[in-house]
Amino acid sequence: MDHSYNEILAHFKKIQHLEESCELLCWDQETMMPKNGSYARAEQLATLEEFIHNLKTDKRIPNWIESVHSYKKLSKIQMANLNEISKIYRNASKVPKELSVELAKTTALAQDSWANARRKNQPEDLIPLLKKIIDLKRSEADCLRETNQDRYEALLQKFEPHQSNNDLKITLKSIREPLKELREKILSKKDPTKEIKGKFNRSLQINMSKEIAKDLCFDFDSGRLDESLHPFSSGYRTDARITTRVDESNPLSCVSSVMHEVGHALYEQGIPETLYGQPIGTWCSMGFHESQSRLIENQIGRSQAFCEYLFPIIKRYFPNLDLSNSEELYRAANNVCPNYIRVDSDEVNYNLHILIRYELEEELISEKIEVEQLEEEWNSRFYKDFDMKIKTPDQGYLQDIHWSSGLFGYFPTYSLGNLYAANLFKKMVKEIKDLEEDIKTGQFKETVKWLRKKIHNKGRTVTPTELIKNATGVPVSTEPFLEYLNLKFAKLYGL
Repeated sequence: MDHSYNEILAHFKKIQHLEESCELLCWDQETMMPKNGSYARAEQLATLEEFIHNLKTDKRIPNWIESVHSYKKLSKIQMANLNEISKIYRNASKVPKELSVELAKTTALAQDSWANARRKNQPEDLIPLLKKIIDLKRSEADCLRETNQDRYEALLQKFEPHQSNNDLKITLKSIREPLKELREKILSKKDPTKEIKGKFNRSLQINMSKEIAKDLCFDFDSGRLDESLHPFSSGYRTDARITTRVDESNPLSCVSSVMHEVGHALYEQGIPETLYGQPIGTWCSMGFHESQSRLIENQIGRSQAFCEYLFPIIKRYFPNLDLSNSEELYRAANNVCPNYIRVDSDEVNYNLHILIRYELEEELISEKIEVEQLEEEWNSRFYKDFDMKIKTPDQGYLQDIHWSSGLFGYFPTYSLGNLYAANLFKKMVKEIKDLEEDIKTGQFKETVKWLRKKIHNKGRTVTPTELIKNATGVPVSTEPFLEYLNLKFAKLYGL
């Protein structure tokens, strides 16, 4: 058994190394690569995908699995690895290699097309590749889906294993009206928030963000922070790379993006060394990955205690910032106002952005709508939820990179992450005695230690359902999330 088990782990470690190389090439493409490098990069990623697919579908894998299973005394870790390996082999074997390679190449080419289309506000620069990506994803979903499973649910499994799309839809749609009602209450009562005005140096914003990231326990010996058009996180335990977007008119936007991406990176850096390199030495689900980023960004980063920590730092870097105290900073960080841009949205409006994307991508994959209808459908649904008219495509469906990257099924994990985060934070408040004081003084070690113990250390040894119940004692629900928002904003706005 030991020989077969070690063989199969060594085989999948090769796959991991190649996938990590792909991530590094993608990071370089979005941060450093010259514009003329896109076609060669697409071919490089396609070639790597061909090798990865060959390794994932190696005909020796079933024999290795059978040999290991014949040994009766398997540990929990060994069983979890075998289950993950079986799933990887089964799914890869369903999808033709040519389809996987073409997807890798097309999505790589689409990155530059998306960036150019967004900069120029010219959707026509992206539409041909986006149509091709959607056709490829439909084909992939047809290969992957089980009996009685629709296309979208098949794609959702890549990001949220074991999640029923029907259950997810019911859960997420149930928060739409409560969020809109809360927003209306706030907008009818709130005083004008002091507006941040001025120009804030790009380099200083990056330096400030690095200081905050370090305080949050981000390990710069095992990671780095750079700029990109769209903030993102990539990498692994000893090389976790994050990016941010700098708005020279508002330093809080950069801080918020960095907090979000640091949350992701802490999860990667927190995967135990003993699990790293094994199939289960990774995140449990993307909903949980987003829970870590949203908890750091929102429950921590938009709290009154955090604003007390942040105020002297931001004034040290930007003495001209026209905010007099941490209370004004807290109000600015929690200004509830409908916004065209998802990543700049407040906590009340954010999930409404996600619901639009979730519904649209599900309809695109199921062929209820086509790419040519996307702009009109987006603008119509946005107006219905936000009572605002989209003026330019970069305010609408061009703002996000996800569809150009082929990430259909990813968007709802942001909202699921918000639900997980609220459930986790409710438990964290009870278990960390001096949490508020720690946040005020910039002492985040206990917070990160708690997340390490409850989430990061588990890797993929348990299912998402098991992980949230083990961490909090109860299944995930919408109640802690809505309770958190209602209590916070009732106090802030005197509702």
